Amino acid sequence: NLMLAERAHHNGITVLQDIGGEERDMSNEMMSYCDYIMPNLTELRRLVKSFDETAVEVDPTDHDSIVKCAKILQKNGARNVLVTLGEQGSLLVMNDGNIIFQEPCDFDQGVQIVDETGAGDCYRAGFAVALSENNGVIDASSIQECMRFASGAGALACLKEGAVPSIPTRDEVKAFIEKNLAKSVSSIPRGGGGNENFPYMFGSRLNSMKDRPELWPNPVDNVKEWVKRQGAVKGLGCVDFNYPQHFQSWTSKDAKKVLDEVGLVAGAVCLRYPSKFARGAMNHPDEALRREAIQLTKEAAVVAKELGCDEVVIWSAFDGYDYPFQVKY
Repeated sequence: NLMLAERAHHNGITVLQDIGGEERDMSNEMMSYCDYIMPNLTELRRLVKSFDETAVEVDPTDHDSIVKCAKILQKNGARNVLVTLGEQGSLLVMNDGNIIFQEPCDFDQGVQIVDETGAGDCYRAGFAVALSENNGVIDASSIQECMRFASGAGALACLKEGAVPSIPTRDEVKAFIEKNLAKSVSSIPRGGGGNENFPYMFGSRLNSMKDRPELWPNPVDNVKEWVKRQGAVKGLGCVDFNYPQHFQSWTSKDAKKVLDEVGLVAGAVCLRYPSKFARGAMNHPDEALRREAIQLTKEAAVVAKELGCDEVVIWSAFDGYDYPFQVKY
């Protein structure tokens, strides 16, 4: 394992290490070659104990203790520690400080769990598949998608007997995830319904960050400073950017770097068509302007992808949104 991991690491190949199998210690050197170490709760306890005899016990519902144990492994060479928690979901502690929780997938009422053998293996295999298809993108949003796919694979593996016969196909996992995601979002009432794992993130109007400048130590005359200011507000987790207005003085890559620095993610990129589209954007009488509006929208989608978010909001301010009888739809 050490020889393979070392060679793969030096050749830029992502290394994922399943901790199952023979119970033995893992060296600091081996950990340093692994991009992802993937123990279950029992394996996490064992690994941590080999480095720190005073390590606390971990409970699948106590994320703080799991994070503490993962950081002990990181101090000893580990990078990203992905812990599977069975029916409690999974938790990833990344080497950049990000912590990502993936709740378990839910089954329809009446579905029977047949055999949990191999569920963890399918989770890890699913994560590897999703990660390999992710074109090298490793931001928090894309990693969350990988964990969601893995969770679906692990859940489906519980519906059949046997470790091998229960392995789901990629299409089965994809269909299950889509159904589960739609069900979980549509069933959440306003305010989250008392669910501990509140599924939404909070953001604030970015332009508001330029108000009350006396409350911020630096000049608030640029978007970069607005993002930094928003990152200082406890409880806020995401930023919605206006396009193209918020990208006049910096690039999306610059914005992504600052988001990472202050612990925020991009929630969406929102189209704000300039005033020259006052007679309509995609339905402007001038074909050249219609084409320009379409191109602007495509550019916003590229920016969204570079920021790691999967949502573009098209605000049709000049296409009958504000004045429904002024312009034909």
